[in-house]
Amino acid sequence: MTNNQTTTTWVIVIVVVLVIIGLGWWYFAAQPSSTATTQSSEKLITSFTLSGLNPSVSGIINNNNYTVSLTVPNGTNLTNLAPTISVS
Repeated sequence: MTNNQTTTTWVIVIVVVLVIIGLGWWYFAAQPSSTATTQSSEKLITSFTLSGLNPSVSGIINNNNYTVSLTVPNGTNLTNLAPTISVS
């Protein structure tokens, strides 16, 4: 085998290895993540309350959209609010 043939062989081997690695990377990146969060009926928010306000404020829970909506009095310092959250 000549020096030119050896170099060509190594280039082909390297290209094939890189293609295999790239396809493997693409395949595993396309798979759903095992850490994906799925909503379970056992982990639904059942109540969200700001009991530190007078009167206390309860949130409207939408477990389908993963949102909690509530209205606090005008001028409330939002940085000091501490919610009480209950889950199923």
